Amino acid sequence: MRDMDFKRTYFQNRIAEEELWQLLGQRTSFFLENVANVEMTTAGCADRLRTQGLICQIRDNRRRPYAEAKEMAAISFPLIFGVFFFVKELWRSVKQRLDNPNPHVIIIQTLHALDVRFRQRA
Repeated sequence: MRDMDFKRTYFQNRIAEEELWQLLGQRTSFFLENVANVEMTTAGCADRLRTQGLICQIRDNRRRPYAEAKEMAAISFPLIFGVFFFVKELWRSVKQRLDNPNPHVIIIQTLHALDVRFRQRA
């Protein structure tokens, strides 16, 4: 039985930008909550990691405003529409993974948080 890995959680509104860069330099996985601008913070983290020579993959897991409507449409309309939406989401997910097939770091975006996952090869 292996020990469980625990990730620390940090809050963007409670840490300075320099502390965030230090966290990335330590190459340990962490959560960053209360992110005001997910796009800008993700881009900054990815740029910083790339300057360190790491390959970074970004996965967008934010719910879009029409996501619930899509789900309802998939239930309400005939099966063909459900299959269309499923294939579309599956393609988006596969494309994100194919862009950088073997990254050192994976940054998963949610509505107001980032999940930064360093892989062992980093």
